Amino acid sequence: MAGKKVVTERSLTQLQDVLQEISEERGQLRLALLSSTELAERWSLLVSAPWMDDSGPRSVITDITSRLVGRVDKSLLSAIDHVTVIPGSDPFVTAFAKTVRGFLGVDPSTHRGGFQVHSIRIEGRDIGQGFVFAANPRTENLAGHKLAAR
Repeated sequence: MAGKKVVTERSLTQLQDVLQEISEERGQLRLALLSSTELAERWSLLVSAPWMDDSGPRSVITDITSRLVGRVDKSLLSAIDHVTVIPGSDPFVTAFAKTVRGFLGVDPSTHRGGFQVHSIRIEGRDIGQGFVFAANPRTENLAGHKLAAR
């Protein structure tokens, strides 16, 4: 398997479809980012949403991983080291969303396969390479009430 690229356009589109399904069922995501790790071809999936704060990380991770199995290419699945649920109150979530939406002026949901970012540092986190699927300074909960970025 040496030399085989695990993050392909197809696998990113599959991941985006799963994240969109979750967003439609549970509520908008504030953050969904597939980020490279320090190890080659290893990735971390970072997610945040207001409803995740209430559900708890274990429940959210179980839901996401069970949805990914069978719907996302196995090569990408095996390359994802971990799924991290970041609390909505974490300054990184707000700063990242404001950077992508405000400073860069990008709505990642309009980019099929995610919006690619390189070499950025936000709130003490280094993102060498990443694919942004959601970056919303404002989201809606299940009842449709707007939740402001904190």
